[in-house]
Parts: sequence; C-alpha cells; structure tokens
Amino acid sequence: GDEGSGFWIGVRAIREVLRGADGRAPATALKESLFEHFAIAEASQILHAVYDGEFPRHHVAKFAARVEEAALAGDGVAQRILATAAEELTLAARSVIGRLRLEEGGYDVVLSGGTFAAVPTLAENVSRKLETPRARIRRLEEEPALGAVRLAIEGLKRGDNR
Repeated sequence: GDEGSGFWIGVRAIREVLRGADGRAPATALKESLFEHFAIAEASQILHAVYDGEFPRHHVAKFAARVEEAALAGDGVAQRILATAAEELTLAARSVIGRLRLEEGGYDVVLSGGTFAAVPTLAENVSRKLETPRARIRRLEEEPALGAVRLAIEGLKRGDNR
C-alpha cells in the first residue's frame, strides 16, 4: 500500500489545510508552507493543481518534508499526520513479519525510500515501534541498483558471461 509514503503524507497535509480553510478542522501552520511549496495564493488553487495533474506525484511527496518542519515546530495537525504515517508503516511491516513468521528468529527490518531521508523523524518513530530483541532495524545505505552494478562489474572482472 501507499499508506505512510511521502505522497500519502503530502495528500493528507493538503486535505487538512483545505479542511482548516473552510472551518472543518483547526488551522495549521501547513497552510503557509503549502502556499509557498506549490506557489499558490489561496487554498482552493491546490485542488486544481493536484487533481488536474499540474503537480506530479513527486512534487506532492516532497511536501512531506514541510510537514515534518511544521510538526517539529509544534503544529498538532502535522504531528498527527506523521504519527498516523508511522503507524501505517509499522502495521505494514508487522504484517510482513507475521506472514513470514520472522519473529521466530532474528531478522532485519530495512527502512528504505526517499521519505525516510526527507522525514527523519518518521524513520525514528517507525524504528522505535518495530524494535524488539530479535529485530535489527537498519536504514538502507545504498540503493539496490548499486549492488547490482557492483555484482555486474565483479562478474566482468572474473570473465563471467552470465
């Protein structure tokens, strides 16, 4: 699923700004960040920009870093969005851990993806939630493609034609 991703966080933040703008939710510091990030002057402009495809998914996902900034500054709306994202990611990981019966022995949980780099507190919260004596929580240090390239180079040096 997409729950907890940068795009998911960005969309949640946009929804909360819109809810605050029409009085259905508390005001949030995310409003000014949203206007700046998307170069808009009023909240209603974001609807057309996002839903008509003016802003690609990655631009919405990059807004997740602004959500973290607001959360760290004490914005309750941003804090709730990130708490929910951490919970969703934790549920997804626990589901896989359970289905694979990994809890029966030691196992690694590798946090990968741009959202963990852009929103470090999310990685910290997910790590804390998944921490057990048998789990080794790590961040992905290098992209998997880099390992594939290294293997290919090693194969070429050995003369492998696979």
